[in-house]
Amino acid sequence: MNWTRESIAAMAASRGFDKLEPEHLDRWLALAQRQPSTLPLRTAVERKQDEPAYGPQAFAPSAVSPPESAAENYRGVFNNRLGFGRRPAVIAIDFVRSYTTPGALLYAEGVVRAVAQTEVLFAQARRLSVPILHTRPIYHPSGRDGGLFVQKVPALRAMVRGEPLAEFDPAVAPLAEEIVFEKAYPSSFFGTALAPTLTAQGIDTVILVGCSTSGCVRATAVDALQYGFRPIVARECVGDRHPGPHDAALFDIDAKYGDVEDLATILAFLTPTEREDTAPSGSPGNR
Repeated sequence: MNWTRESIAAMAASRGFDKLEPEHLDRWLALAQRQPSTLPLRTAVERKQDEPAYGPQAFAPSAVSPPESAAENYRGVFNNRLGFGRRPAVIAIDFVRSYTTPGALLYAEGVVRAVAQTEVLFAQARRLSVPILHTRPIYHPSGRDGGLFVQKVPALRAMVRGEPLAEFDPAVAPLAEEIVFEKAYPSSFFGTALAPTLTAQGIDTVILVGCSTSGCVRATAVDALQYGFRPIVARECVGDRHPGPHDAALFDIDAKYGDVEDLATILAFLTPTEREDTAPSGSPGNR
């Protein structure tokens, strides 16, 4: 049947709806054009017979459920917690001057803020002899060892040995005894000896800080999980160029790959009095 506004009005009137406004007829017509036969439409009309004239209340905004938020949609499926393990290490991802020097192509204010917060975490970790391991991207001047990643992000070509922007930001630079891994791709694990180095020290929890949240931090969190380490991202100690990708990455990591925790929570975990009764020999609680 080819529905028209007139045929809709006639059918509605036969069901007791004889005072439909033009805009309501238009909505009925749109509904009718989506139905394969008259039966579903007639059933829909009958479902409305206990309401005032099908229109104002049936189409009121309050009658439509608001869309689910991402948190509501994920709840019960992607919101489990891994928690802290018994022996942590801090992985500082790519805190180089390219991200903290105004005017540099990769400069990000979010990373500058993360550096300032990370100084506090480093001080606590070093006081308790919690290992801190650092990564930075380093490429051959040709960029060929960066493969498609350097083709995708040409700004990385500046990351060559001896280039000032490829050096660590002084505020969070490694100490002489701290290990530095040089990498060519987003994950700190890919193509490096990070995983076996952690395993040899009995590390089961990696506290991730660095940049960028949506790139190398996220990739490192995913690989940490896949290698069997508990990824804990320090919320205030990671940064990105824009809050949109930053927030989306934190949401994604916290939902599926690790736990995103406030710095205060992580500092409390590292406090010896919080863990001295349960920590194994060699852990922060027994140092």
